[in-house]
Amino acid sequence: MIKNIKNINFKKIKNKNGELIFVESKSYFKRGFKRFFSVKANKNALRGGHSHYKGSQILFCLNGSINVFSYQKSKNKYKEYKLIKNKNYLFVPPNNFLKIKYLKSNSILGVLCDRYYEPDDYNYTIE
Repeated sequence: MIKNIKNINFKKIKNKNGELIFVESKSYFKRGFKRFFSVKANKNALRGGHSHYKGSQILFCLNGSINVFSYQKSKNKYKEYKLIKNKNYLFVPPNNFLKIKYLKSNSILGVLCDRYYEPDDYNYTIE
């Protein structure tokens, strides 16, 4: 059974000087997260085009704005999620095929993963 993507919240501390947003390693992943990476792309760039067999991820926008499209096999269509800088975060369990569209130049996607990089964990076909 494929688990659904869900919106999650990171903890925030605000005061007159600004806002601190944070996530603790084991808040969403049983063994903590193993990897962080970011992807910068220009307006209208399309990236992703894969799912992960085992890996879960948290996606968030560090700059600009980004749309995440998750393929829903039962409906034979994509569901759209919009990521807004420092506003929302998506938890993506394994086996969710994603396409990611960058809506503004210099948009940056941030990703936390519960597994180290493993080329064999990538699935490039919609199942």
